[in-house]
Amino acid sequence: MALPSKLAIAVVKCDTECIALARLGFGEARGWPSTDDAACMWTALNRKAQNPKRYGRTINEVCLRRYAYSCFGDGGHLPAVLHPEHAEPKAWAKMQALAAGVLAGKVPDETAGATHYVAKWLYDSPKCPGWARAPGVVALQLGPHVFLKGRAL
Repeated sequence: MALPSKLAIAVVKCDTECIALARLGFGEARGWPSTDDAACMWTALNRKAQNPKRYGRTINEVCLRRYAYSCFGDGGHLPAVLHPEHAEPKAWAKMQALAAGVLAGKVPDETAGATHYVAKWLYDSPKCPGWARAPGVVALQLGPHVFLKGRAL
């Protein structure tokens, strides 16, 4: 996870919530199975719903929270996340439609309210972040990821 870049902040702050959510899915989950794409998006909605003071009152704020989602950091994915229509037009169109469905409640939350996730290989490794295995954290595996919820997060 990384701090959001200044460029990402400038762009995403002006997005609609649907576009911000689609950028999140595009940056974090493109190439995953569709259910996992939606699960990634649901973590942002769940953060907003469960603790807006901590995570943000809008999807845009949730996406740009410090250390929340690495795709908004200054890493290699940022140019594609900020210009997805040029990087991968088909994947971008898919993410926009999926984000609209998630926001409309047409795509169910398969994460059971999870607010965080890690790759299964990381969860099973000695390098697993401490917060992912903290007491009271509930884990649910969906595809190659483990989705997490709990008071410790």
